[in-house]
Amino acid sequence: MSEQQTPPAPTPHTYRLAPAIALRLTGVALVLTALLTLATLLVVALTPVPGWVVGVVAAVGVVASAALAWWLFARAWVVRVDEAGYRVGVVRGVGERAATWQEVERVSTSTPQGVAVLGLHLQDGRTTRIPVAALAYDRELFVTEMITRLGRR
Repeated sequence: MSEQQTPPAPTPHTYRLAPAIALRLTGVALVLTALLTLATLLVVALTPVPGWVVGVVAAVGVVASAALAWWLFARAWVVRVDEAGYRVGVVRGVGERAATWQEVERVSTSTPQGVAVLGLHLQDGRTTRIPVAALAYDRELFVTEMITRLGRR
């Protein structure tokens, strides 16, 4: 049986947003568009505001939602890494958003409240917590690549 080797960590690499999250956020934008259109319809019905305003509000909302969907699916990223370090993008509540690999002391994994998280613990006590479910990438491979990067510093 051959010995399994750790795959090389590609550098630089951009880990994109998971499609399920992008779709969920697009859905929220469309619901907000519908609510705003409904509110505009009520204003038009109760005031002398012209009816075409409803159409304009709906059209602008749909175009904005489509633009958001394009950005989420094509451009939004969660983590960017290179030879020097990492940066965290669109996710909130991650703690430290960027650091060099020299600053990273250790890597840990945990599942607080059922969410799988990769923790990058920095030398000065700061931590970056990356929810791996937010990545459009294999969870295990992502953790392996981060550990490999730390071994190469």
